Amino acid sequence: MTRLAATWQSRTHGGAEPAIEDLFFERDGSGWFASAMGVGMAQAKPYRLIYQMTYDRHWVLRQASIDIPDGFPEALRLRSDGAGAWINGLSDSVHDFAGCLDLIVGRSPACWAAVVRRLKLKTGDSQKQAIGFLDIPALSCRQEAVEIEALAALGEGEEAGGLFQLSWPEQEPFTLAVDQNGIPLDVPMWRRLYKAEFSGAESGAASFASGPSAPGEASAENPSLGTPMG
Repeated sequence: MTRLAATWQSRTHGGAEPAIEDLFFERDGSGWFASAMGVGMAQAKPYRLIYQMTYDRHWVLRQASIDIPDGFPEALRLRSDGAGAWINGLSDSVHDFAGCLDLIVGRSPACWAAVVRRLKLKTGDSQKQAIGFLDIPALSCRQEAVEIEALAALGEGEEAGGLFQLSWPEQEPFTLAVDQNGIPLDVPMWRRLYKAEFSGAESGAASFASGPSAPGEASAENPSLGTPMG
């Protein structure tokens, strides 16, 4: 089993409220499991975010569990058939996500990793995708048509990562830089603090070196590098 970890901190220029998010990605024989926790401020009130995402081996989202505890007692338990039909809990259809294969929780940088891996775009290629968004902390559902263009395909960008441009109506396009595993390095709201990669044989706690592997980022001392996520 491969396990990856990353942490991002929000950029607070332009009046943005502070937030931090911590992610673990685990791979097994059936696909990938993402587990993330975050804390932040929304309308000057603190919140905690906990979510888990289960993807099949083709990076299609099949299950999602999202919780906003404490002062925002909100939760969703989503299931997808892998073809764009969603339900919440046992039987309530989620019509706002109809036709979407991908889900972005709030402005989470971690969720974009699955989009990049699933599309497998070559440099210069672009695709328009219907993507579901969950607004934090209210967990209101919406979808947007997002055009994703590969400026540098995964494996061809800086240090074998990738660079993508994301565009959708009524918003400024932004670039998404990812590492060799497709895990975001840099997005407008976030900067990545560290990353780690380790095998299932290692302990559950990664050891982080003091030296940065990217500007402002620390890496694992003994990561099993050179094994990109498949």
